[in-house]
Amino acid sequence: MKKLNVLLMVVIVFLAGCVSFEIGNTEKKLVAKIAARHVGFELEKRYPDIAVEVLALSEGLLVAEEDEIIKVILNRIVFVLTSEIINDPLLIMDIQDLIGLIEIKMDIELTEDQMAIIKAVAGGLIEGINLH
Repeated sequence: MKKLNVLLMVVIVFLAGCVSFEIGNTEKKLVAKIAARHVGFELEKRYPDIAVEVLALSEGLLVAEEDEIIKVILNRIVFVLTSEIINDPLLIMDIQDLIGLIEIKMDIELTEDQMAIIKAVAGGLIEGINLH
């Protein structure tokens, strides 16, 4: 019986090692958009003054074309979302996760994948704010 259990464990470990999941850019965009939509909705519902600025910045982000302008707008959105007084722990955690999805370094050119996620976040914020 012990040999059967050991053999079963070996098979399970082997199968677990063979199975891997990789999240592609399409899935990352979807997650970013869903998270941003939730953040935008909650901002409009509970913090409409913050939502007004985030909406304007997000709209500007969608039409911006130069990397430097996009980075400046994105940094302003992050600043507004993190420096304002938000007393909702769940919303704060959602904002932190959303910011974590956008890994932008100021001295490096934006990639197409990063731009797609940035645009998804901006679109999601706009949808969430307008939805409420």
